Amino acid sequence: MHRRTVLLQGRVRLKPKRMKFAPRAGLRMVPRLSKNKNGLGGRRRSQRCCFSDEQLACGTSRAMQPYQQQFIELMVRHEVLRFGDFTLKSGRRSPYFVNAGQFGTGAAIAGLGDAYATCLEKSELACDLIFGPSYKGVPLAVSTACALASRGRDVPFCFDRKEAKDHGEGGWFVGTKPQPSMRVVLVDDVITSGRSVREGVALLRKAGAEVSGVIIAVDRQERGQSSRTTLVELRDELGLPVHPIVTIRQVVQALHGREVAGHIVVDDARRQAIEAYLAAHGGTD
Repeated sequence: MHRRTVLLQGRVRLKPKRMKFAPRAGLRMVPRLSKNKNGLGGRRRSQRCCFSDEQLACGTSRAMQPYQQQFIELMVRHEVLRFGDFTLKSGRRSPYFVNAGQFGTGAAIAGLGDAYATCLEKSELACDLIFGPSYKGVPLAVSTACALASRGRDVPFCFDRKEAKDHGEGGWFVGTKPQPSMRVVLVDDVITSGRSVREGVALLRKAGAEVSGVIIAVDRQERGQSSRTTLVELRDELGLPVHPIVTIRQVVQALHGREVAGHIVVDDARRQAIEAYLAAHGGTD
């Protein structure tokens, strides 16, 4: 649209261009991507998706909510969250490690599902089906569906096979098969490279389902391929909101100087080690 001139008290003034699109107050724009033949995001369209800050992330720097505090303590008690000196798959040496596979009892997995279900409800994601990428995503999907059912909301779940089944019912999915009309929430534990999320989203989109968002346990807030965090890069690449239950900075904030199971989990030295790690490897939002 060309700028127009308007006459104001004998002076000529340029009338600014009108924006074609502007999000409402409190909303952020995320590119909506077209799908290629594999179901992954392709070239950017000019159209953009709008998400509120609440929808973009459950775990933020805002005041800690009770379910987040309970989830952090649950991870500590079951040694899902451990502190020390660990070498990650990426080769980085990290002062902490998160392994959701340590949720090994019925009570632990029930608490895990409750945290995911609460995050899902608070994020207001449309959800007709819960999908967990195998293998670690399997108990996440099952426990989240059970937690929602206990609240009077019966949502089906499914997970994928590592190889397509060529006999019996066949196919890639175990549980409720995704349908074109279904809005699916993907649940995973920790995003490192984002590979499992990308593959899961591609598989669901290939089946014709609409992926409405992703929920993970902990955002490590580490830098991806750019200066931004892997979570933010994944969100923009896929055109989807990605919600962590908690971030690593929230974990440090909640545990610093506090006793859990009879001992101080994060003392001053451990806090400084994590802050130094994030200073070296952390990304921006």
